[in-house]
Amino acid sequence: MLILLRQHPSFALADKTEGTEFLAFTQSQNVWRIPLANESVGTQLLSNISADGGSIVADCAEHKLYWNSMADGIRRSRYDGSDNQLVLPQKEIYLGLAIDFISRNIFWRKGNSLFVARLKDLPSGQLTVMTDSRLTVDSALAVHPARGMIYWSGSTGANGRSTIQATSMNGSNDAVLVEGVWVLSLTIDFETDRLYWADHGTGNLESVSLDGGLRRIYAQGANGKQVYGITSSKSRIFWTSLRTNSVNSVTKTGLNFKRHNLPPERHGVIFGIALAAFQCPAITNACAIANGGCPFICLPLPGGVKRCVCPEGNDTCHSGAPVTMDAPGGNPQQTVPWPIGSIIGGVLLLAVAIAVVVFVLVRRRKVQKRKALRERYEDENASNGFALDYLAITAGAGPWDAKLNSACLQYTKMLEIPLAKVEISTEVLGKGEFGVVFKSLAHDLPSRAAKKATTVAAKTLIGSVTPQQTQTFMEEFKIMLECGHHVNIVNILGVVLEGPRPFLLLEFCDSGSLFSYLKRHGLSPQPTYEAGNGPFAGSPVGLSIGPGKQPKMSNPYCTEASVTGPAGLLLQDSLSSDDLVQFCYQVSSGMEHLTSRFIIHRDLAARNVLVSEKKILKISDFGLARTGETYMVSDARVALPVLWMPPEAIVSRHFSQKSDVWSFGVLMWEIFSMGAVPFDRPDVEKFSTAAFADWLLLGNQMSPPEHCPLAMCETMRNCWTLEVEDRPTFTEIRTRLDGFVCKNGSSSNPYLNLTGIDSNPFDNFEELDQEILSCLKIQPADAWSPAEYPSYVSAF
Repeated sequence: MLILLRQHPSFALADKTEGTEFLAFTQSQNVWRIPLANESVGTQLLSNISADGGSIVADCAEHKLYWNSMADGIRRSRYDGSDNQLVLPQKEIYLGLAIDFISRNIFWRKGNSLFVARLKDLPSGQLTVMTDSRLTVDSALAVHPARGMIYWSGSTGANGRSTIQATSMNGSNDAVLVEGVWVLSLTIDFETDRLYWADHGTGNLESVSLDGGLRRIYAQGANGKQVYGITSSKSRIFWTSLRTNSVNSVTKTGLNFKRHNLPPERHGVIFGIALAAFQCPAITNACAIANGGCPFICLPLPGGVKRCVCPEGNDTCHSGAPVTMDAPGGNPQQTVPWPIGSIIGGVLLLAVAIAVVVFVLVRRRKVQKRKALRERYEDENASNGFALDYLAITAGAGPWDAKLNSACLQYTKMLEIPLAKVEISTEVLGKGEFGVVFKSLAHDLPSRAAKKATTVAAKTLIGSVTPQQTQTFMEEFKIMLECGHHVNIVNILGVVLEGPRPFLLLEFCDSGSLFSYLKRHGLSPQPTYEAGNGPFAGSPVGLSIGPGKQPKMSNPYCTEASVTGPAGLLLQDSLSSDDLVQFCYQVSSGMEHLTSRFIIHRDLAARNVLVSEKKILKISDFGLARTGETYMVSDARVALPVLWMPPEAIVSRHFSQKSDVWSFGVLMWEIFSMGAVPFDRPDVEKFSTAAFADWLLLGNQMSPPEHCPLAMCETMRNCWTLEVEDRPTFTEIRTRLDGFVCKNGSSSNPYLNLTGIDSNPFDNFEELDQEILSCLKIQPADAWSPAEYPSYVSAF
């Protein structure tokens, strides 16, 4: 067989240094390369290599490609196409090829059997892992080196349908994860620990957790059925389609479909595809040892124990004899060849006994450590109160973090007042799991120019205060310092750090949350506007009061006429559609300010917006807020507001300021529905979290509220765009709403005329505020133009 090699000048360099990852796919007699950095047209790596129907995998550790075909066997070359050789001359090896990049083993299927061999020993050293009638010519294969598991598809013989199985690397502990699919290729995403596939029959792109739970559909039809190969990068899933003869991809949430550039001279059907990475996933193998990984197989056993073993008859272990190891860093011990049931049973009993003893000792040590910390914490509180060092908890190691921390400490000292100057009442304004807010009276606040008593909301911890609760509390305080001051956010007026627990003194909003405010106030009857009258002409803005009774107005939202209800009673406490639009405007203005400070709120909802005097809205509750362009929640115990979250945040727990934009759209829906519960529909409330995300990804959404203006409905829909990059910024939203609100300062709309409001009582803090801004690496908000705002694109 003639083998031709076409090299690109950059290939050899890439193989010797840390190069840029690329896609490699098999097509008829060739292997092609598609660079991902610039999405340029692919280049031919190898030709005339009999790659028909072949799977292809990449060895990230040694930068080599392996592929197979029915006509040839398993071949190997470097990433640059050099050193092309036949390493296992066995015909009829079709689908099913996987590499354990930690233990340095290769797995493949032939006939109804699954085989394994060490990469360095090929073509010798082959061992049979398992024989199963469900292993057929269509079986896919993937391995997880850290878990010691093989994932494969097995035929059921029913209309091409198959199952997805999980099996230990010695062929034991077989379990069915998924049924009723037709899978020719599997890939494991080590970023999320999920198994991805695209159904060859339906074309659906799906995934499941490695234990078979949380099955999700990311794309229906996958832009062409007859999907063959599949692989994943850090942010995208790639697949090949026999029908469209193409390489396609979407993000890991099923968004942003892309068809990748292929060379025009390419001919023939595309088969397998692999990501050629220059760095392996950052995962560890419990059996890894200093000599270069598990001697042969990392075998998972019950109770989370793993054994590094060599099957009977194998003499290639590092020590020259079978090796067993319980955990990283342990010492290899001689043992009898595997498998011998009685010895394994004895070892398991011993492991269980050791585990029980270790558990008791660790638990006792934790209790003692917790007791010591509590005593130390109580002693510190008794003597010094809450040290300002808590503000340093979230500081990083960089110079900007140190400078920011210093500025926040100075800010705190200026805000601090003695506990004796705060009269805390018994009236509770709000209460959470760890905190409570009391209505209080503060004297001589440093943030107020006039030294007089000020009604404040005093937020503090309740119950037995732990260091962890205090840390969370002070992190929220630091976020509020970084927020600066703005009329549409709840500003911090003072802080008490002496005594047994801290107090944050916040602006008092006498009308409570926007959610309860909307519930208390109905939507007043509104005039019906004639065509061509104002920006919302023809919009269903409210209830008609009958023909011939429409007041004349240039802007339908700036009515100065009193609206009357039944029996001519003036509806003074009711809200007009103008009120609702201006509510949206105020929240967008506050969020624009937070965006300019690189703050991600993560919990924007009507319950977390407060209503102050003259209908001034203030964004509150920064307990989930974080600083940065993006933020990921890694702790599954953190309760998240799923109904207000975009699908990409639900799936990945990765937040950005564009996820806040989605939440703002839901908040707008709450406002115009007068406080209704989002997605309060029978077909939605039964969904699981994962199913709810899938439902959103299919383009489903809430219907607009009954009396919502069309322009407001359009703004909501823009906020709910599935493409993260296409959602508007808060500057764009605020600018749009700015054209719809009333600005005449009339008595019916007093809260937009802010000249009489003490909106900036922080003159003495302006210098420190500017320093915090500089530490956040941005300019003051008024120095930005809308075009200059950073593009906060989520990395999904």
